[in-house]
Amino acid sequence: MMADDQGRRVRQRTEESSSQHALTASDVEDVRVASLQADLRGGETLRLDVTSHISALFDSASLSDVELVAKRDDGLVERRFRCHRVVLASMSSYFRSLFTSGMAEVSQPAVVLHGVDPDLCERVLRLLYGQPVGVTQESLMTVVHLAEFYGIAPLLARTSALLNSFVTIGANNCCAQLVEASALRCAQAQQHCRAVLLRDFAAAVRQPAFRKLELATIAELLEDDSLACEEEVVVLQGLSAWCTAQEPLPPDAQLAQLLALVRWPLLPMARLAAVEDDHPLLATSSALPLLLLEGFRYHAAEPSAKRAMRQSHARCRPRVGMLALFPLLPQGGPWRAPAIWKLLESTDSNTADEPRVPSQFSFVWNVPHFRTLSCLSMYSPAFRVNGHSWKLYLYPKGNNASGQHLSVYLDSGISDAHEMLPEDPKAPYLLNPLGGFLNDGTISLGVFIEGLP
Repeated sequence: MMADDQGRRVRQRTEESSSQHALTASDVEDVRVASLQADLRGGETLRLDVTSHISALFDSASLSDVELVAKRDDGLVERRFRCHRVVLASMSSYFRSLFTSGMAEVSQPAVVLHGVDPDLCERVLRLLYGQPVGVTQESLMTVVHLAEFYGIAPLLARTSALLNSFVTIGANNCCAQLVEASALRCAQAQQHCRAVLLRDFAAAVRQPAFRKLELATIAELLEDDSLACEEEVVVLQGLSAWCTAQEPLPPDAQLAQLLALVRWPLLPMARLAAVEDDHPLLATSSALPLLLLEGFRYHAAEPSAKRAMRQSHARCRPRVGMLALFPLLPQGGPWRAPAIWKLLESTDSNTADEPRVPSQFSFVWNVPHFRTLSCLSMYSPAFRVNGHSWKLYLYPKGNNASGQHLSVYLDSGISDAHEMLPEDPKAPYLLNPLGGFLNDGTISLGVFIEGLP
């Protein structure tokens, strides 16, 4: 009650003083005291910022109880840093284990960090003591490695986020960064770089650093089911380019291991026949003839046998990003699927190796050399349904020329809004086009119009 009465008196005096446009020093102090008393009645949380005090202890002899010695692998350069066990242990799981494990380092006055660049060690230690430090693209991977190795969770989270924004498909640097991460044995960085590489294998193969990847890394990439590419030819060419850059060529056993990871049945017949001429280094492997034979046998098999092979053999299954491979449909129309295709359409399976196929088309248009077309758009030959002439209108690289998709339209040929279609058929619509880079680059597009006789 006394504090409340005092607060009311202070407010009254403050209001009176305000009306007179003057506050004495005594009035201001009374207001401050009354405010603090009110805060204490409601409860107050106190927090002290110790960052600046800890930051000032970096490389300071004051209360220092351990010395870190950063020494490069060549032993020519080393630096000593005066540190504090409690600071290191609170920020690093490595040092926490080291100083609490009962090992000899607990009582030793100095701990040697082998293979650590002294300048980078200084940056990391400054961060542990709360000081701001700049990181460049050139040093980022090493800092990620140090954060991972020494168990500095906040630093690892921040540098990993920076790495994710730096190593991207568009940056075309995933192979070079993967080479560096592999040399440092930085697991988290390797995982991210591999993921970027797998999302666009064709782009990665074109990077010069692809040829510098370790054999074990190449094997892991080719074996990964998440490797995305449009054609298996990309995998074959990438492996051939990597082998060409190796001096000496990997032993026959290792080369056979890599060749077994190529999905030979997915290569076109023409590519299979030309492998020995196009890739002479690969032809030196004793394993190649049997692998080529596997590819030829797949192409010669009946559709039902191919489905069984896709289910039982990994090399027969399409990779991520590959379009379904079907026999080239006869151009023209109308076309109806064979009984086995109708059975496939009715199945519950909708996996990448058994896509659904419409059972009939009014018209099929085969476009050869689809991937190398330079035209903006093109028309199909005309076809007739219910007495009316139609055409397909194709933008090979999409109607916005992005190159990320194709656009297909059905052209009725009607330019007058009052013109009517013969026999007033139902509204036409375009089903999902049957598409695939078939027979070495030819794509089939099919359309079905309701009212088909």
